[in-house]
Amino acid sequence: MSWLAALLLILALVAGCTASPTAPGPTSAGPTTAGPTGTARGSALLLAQQAADAIGGAVLSADRDTFTRWLSRADPGFTPTAAMLYDNLTGLGLLSFDITLTGQQRPLSARRQQLLGGGAWVAEALVDWRLQGDRSPAEHIVWLTFRGEQGRQLLAGSTDGDRTTAQPLWCCEPVHAARRGHATVIGSTGVALGPWLARADRAALAVARQLGGTPRLVIEVPGSQRALERMVAATPGSYRQIAALTWPDGTKAASAPLRIIVNPAQSDRLGELAVAVLLAHEATHVILASPSSPSPLWVVEGYADFVAYRAYPQASHAAAAGFLADTRSHGAPRALPGDEQFSPQAQDLDLSYAEAWFAVSYLAHLTSPAVARDFYDQLQRRYGGDLSRAMPALLGVSLADFTSGWRRYVQHQAAGR
Repeated sequence: MSWLAALLLILALVAGCTASPTAPGPTSAGPTTAGPTGTARGSALLLAQQAADAIGGAVLSADRDTFTRWLSRADPGFTPTAAMLYDNLTGLGLLSFDITLTGQQRPLSARRQQLLGGGAWVAEALVDWRLQGDRSPAEHIVWLTFRGEQGRQLLAGSTDGDRTTAQPLWCCEPVHAARRGHATVIGSTGVALGPWLARADRAALAVARQLGGTPRLVIEVPGSQRALERMVAATPGSYRQIAALTWPDGTKAASAPLRIIVNPAQSDRLGELAVAVLLAHEATHVILASPSSPSPLWVVEGYADFVAYRAYPQASHAAAAGFLADTRSHGAPRALPGDEQFSPQAQDLDLSYAEAWFAVSYLAHLTSPAVARDFYDQLQRRYGGDLSRAMPALLGVSLADFTSGWRRYVQHQAAGR
């Protein structure tokens, strides 16, 4: 694929997006037993926490023998899954890893109860883990199956609970990891890490030249689009338009470490320049902590594109061509794009992103790139994302006047003036 075709494709796929974790789904009904109750429940919970602590310590010390001693063998199918989890976690170079049971339980299905016996039960756990360079740990809710055996509680499964919450990549499939320069890449075992490390390092430096600082990027490359959708708790097929996204890796979006998750079903179709733009866009989100921004998405996404195309100006002409052609055919957009137009399932995502990019470009045209950056910062910090208050105070124009000026700017660009 030529670089020009790749650039056009990247807009059609969406250069990237930000997203926030969704709330866990409701508990389903039907399975047979909820596990220990009363005094037995308290005792089982204490023993299960002892097992969880031992397993967490074994991961950090890379002690496979201890890890294995706390596993039940009642389900032969769990043995390879547990081995995968151990290999994945010990290969990440973790600074911390903790499993804390919350006290919540879930029913075990009749089929699983028959396999594991009456002493098996499912417990909710908060897993937190921290990579080198993370300022805070990532946090995930997982559901672990325990089985009482000879006075102990042993881990007997990791897939019996709620599957509607976001899951870390290491919980979904075999992975390997590498670090270089300003980047860490965690990828499915079939993913070549070296090229992604180089791309991430270049993206971090390219964006840092404009925004200051040098972000440490963590890029996750799952083996399939479906694995990506498990990582963000999305329904199958819902992220087919998304080439990459910046994701807060945990239950608290404001403090969770940010990851760039790549959709291999789309990114594998892109050339190197298109991938460079994609990663610069996402690196901007990381530097600016975009997932927790209260600002309208046209500002958040438009500014990320503005930075990315300034980092790679050779890509900007081809990226704008489709939008300007649409403007010549149908006229300028009537209004700035709303947040709903950036949903992964929305129609005309390419046009919404282009409209946002041109809106921020117009803002910089009215003022300067430095003022555009200050506007981005002040909008979220001082005005809580309220454009109707921020624009008169920071730019000296009303939101309505800005919108009118942006429409004229787009028309002039389309006319080649």
